[in-house]
Amino acid sequence: MFLSIGFVPGRLGRTADVPGTGDGRIMRCIVECWIPAEEGNRSVLDGTLPAKIKNYIDAVKPEAVYFTIRDGQRTMLAVVNVPSEDKMVAMMEPLWLDWNASVVLTPVMTLADLQKTGKDMEKLAKERAA
Repeated sequence: MFLSIGFVPGRLGRTADVPGTGDGRIMRCIVECWIPAEEGNRSVLDGTLPAKIKNYIDAVKPEAVYFTIRDGQRTMLAVVNVPSEDKMVAMMEPLWLDWNASVVLTPVMTLADLQKTGKDMEKLAKERAA
């Protein structure tokens, strides 16, 4: 198991405001969750897989969730909004506790977020052109 976080605690970015979150102080991230075959099989055979997935989605309220196979393992990709660093525990722990999953949390931007970087990009380009 590992957790790779691409932002420094205390330094959450500001992305486009997500309805219902207030001031826009959130970081949009993709949670990649790989469920080991043994744990996944156990959840399928005992019938708890659908309930565990539903519980996670109900608790985290992702913008989107996708399911696929990666490197032969059941994989869930969820686009989530992290409102503050302390909320990462509630987002990640269920995945480890329920499935002994490997989890990666990666900050991402929308096109609108990227378009807001114009002045920073110009400054960086000028600094490197000199």
